Amino acid sequence: MLTLPIINHQFISIIREANGQLKYEELPMNINQSLVNKICDYVNNENYTLLDLQNLVIQNGFIREYTSEYAHLFAYQDSYIDINKHVKINSLTEDEYYRSIPKYKSEKYLKQFNQTQKESFAKDVLRGLYAAAYRRVTRDIKIDSSIRLHSTESIGWDTFAWNITEDIDVLVKTNFCYGSASYLNVAIKYKDCLLTPLSDYITYYYARAESFIKCTRRYIPTRDNWKKLIMFVIQFSNMITSSRDDFIQSWLIDEFRSMISGLNDFCQNTDFYLKSIRPIKEEKYLKVYNVDAFSNYSSNITEEERGFNFVAEKLSGALLFVKNIFELALYNDELLSYIKEVVNINNTILPTLNSKIESVECEVNKLKDIYNKEKTQLDKIEKQKSYWDKKAELFLTKEERRKKENFDYKESLERFKVLFPKYKEVISLYQEQIKRYNSISAEYHGRSSFLSSLQKCQKRIIDANYSYNNLI
Repeated sequence: MLTLPIINHQFISIIREANGQLKYEELPMNINQSLVNKICDYVNNENYTLLDLQNLVIQNGFIREYTSEYAHLFAYQDSYIDINKHVKINSLTEDEYYRSIPKYKSEKYLKQFNQTQKESFAKDVLRGLYAAAYRRVTRDIKIDSSIRLHSTESIGWDTFAWNITEDIDVLVKTNFCYGSASYLNVAIKYKDCLLTPLSDYITYYYARAESFIKCTRRYIPTRDNWKKLIMFVIQFSNMITSSRDDFIQSWLIDEFRSMISGLNDFCQNTDFYLKSIRPIKEEKYLKVYNVDAFSNYSSNITEEERGFNFVAEKLSGALLFVKNIFELALYNDELLSYIKEVVNINNTILPTLNSKIESVECEVNKLKDIYNKEKTQLDKIEKQKSYWDKKAELFLTKEERRKKENFDYKESLERFKVLFPKYKEVISLYQEQIKRYNSISAEYHGRSSFLSSLQKCQKRIIDANYSYNNLI
């Protein structure tokens, strides 16, 4: 079944400025919709063949060769899309078509074969049609000074910068069709300060600060999220342009209040939040990274430590937002007081954090010594095993040549072990040592990871105290 996306296929979403305010519009794509509908009908109707579909396209004068750098008909999270591929729409003769049909296959197989052929051909044709229409509309957009932003389809890394007003800049960064590396991010700057919705950091309590701090929002790269992104930009920009004071009060200050309230709640109700953390895959449109790096099922961290790490991560992560918008405090003294409060909240956990780091650091150093000893012993045994593995290989090679068709690998290997009991002893020692090594390795690296997480939080708090020392 061939289905088509809507955004960037039927229309391109834009932001238009009118009388100092931004509004959302959809610019229609100038495409032969009748032809598109017929192509889809032919593909979805099993009574039509590839020949029928070809004739339809040729009769409508489709340009048979094109190069497209756009993601049309691919999902944004697809991969291995060759943007430099020169697409040629081949047309088979009737004889060529019938010769291509597999012989002696079931009716079900032939139906699927026909469907696959039609879908592949139709996607190439439609991609060319949409790419041409997209170029026409974006060409007109470039010469329209009232249009501030539009949805895009570019494959690979791309950055689009728009100056919305004198004080507001919007940066949209995309990377489509690169699998898990694909992204759709927007950064809104007010007076060169990156704006980040502080309350989102609380609402998405399972999210790391890094999910929000480098841009205003990270969206899951899907076409449906273009409208969410654009409406978000409009909301932000219109709020700022309407009244700077109202913006600072209704967004920055209220956002800070919400964040501070949430931070205090994290400290008081840690168990509730830990139990409520849900898998990231359930998120519908925001792309976030899980704050909970340690499972409560892990043997390398206790439930109490997991709770403390969660609090330390969330509290110290809030300091990254403070750093981002500190300069905006110059416009409002109340904002400055909330910055102080965020720093002070972090200082309440600093003594416990320092003590925990000291304790875990001592533990990690001891584990490191044990780990190194077990690693040295494993290396020693591996050398012995390598020596005997080579001897066994030579023995088995001779056995194979001697017995030829009657050669039995397992039987010959067991005979080698009987002839050379030292080999069996070395294998036993190796198996025991690898178990000991894997056990201490997991514990050492697990506790080291926990220590690194705590030290990261500690550094954020120490750096904040240094940077904002004159405020506290």
